Amino acid sequence: MNYQSGFNKKRNTQSITSKAVVVTLVICVIALLYILAPAIISTINPVWFTESNLFGKTNNGDTGLTLRSLLVKSEQYDSIAQLETAPTSTGILSKITRRPPFTMYDKLVIDRGDMHGVVVGNQAYKAEMFVGNVTEVFRDFSIVTMITSPDITTHADINGSEVFLKGQGNGKFVADLPRDINVKVGDTVYSRERELYIIGIVESVEAEGEATLQKIYVSLPETTSSIKWVILK
Repeated sequence: MNYQSGFNKKRNTQSITSKAVVVTLVICVIALLYILAPAIISTINPVWFTESNLFGKTNNGDTGLTLRSLLVKSEQYDSIAQLETAPTSTGILSKITRRPPFTMYDKLVIDRGDMHGVVVGNQAYKAEMFVGNVTEVFRDFSIVTMITSPDITTHADINGSEVFLKGQGNGKFVADLPRDINVKVGDTVYSRERELYIIGIVESVEAEGEATLQKIYVSLPETTSSIKWVILK
């Protein structure tokens, strides 16, 4: 009896150990697949990531690249690791690799540099929004200083009135306007230097007592975290 009991206990222990090993192996395989899945998928290079589908070739073989279509398509394919962005008539499409709060003073790091034709002074846009200017260029990346950076003044237009917006950082501006100019929350602010390009949206308006000036606070139309790609011109 004691021998039989001992044998049964040993067999039960081996069974439990075997099950534990199997469960451990299954967990390891799942973890490995989870880690390797992105790399496997990227090597497949499915047909919907081909150049003709990404940039939309026209009937005559030309690539119909426009400012708006490039930005729309680029955001649809944000997961592409290497996006071919040769200079075109509309500019250089560049991915933002680092942004506030991981950079200082409203600066953006983009993945295009001297080897891609980027030069200091290039202007960065997202669709109709003016984002900033390239201030530093390196071999394979560049720095874009946003127009909301402190100490930067932007010539703008609010409801037909001229205004100079002062960058405050964190995607914000501030400006002083005569109190008799009609400005309200939600008004769109346009660039005076780059016609039809949007600078921001009026966020709040303050006018104290009998003061002759009113202070307006403007924010970018989009948060910096939502700006994933820019066109350099």
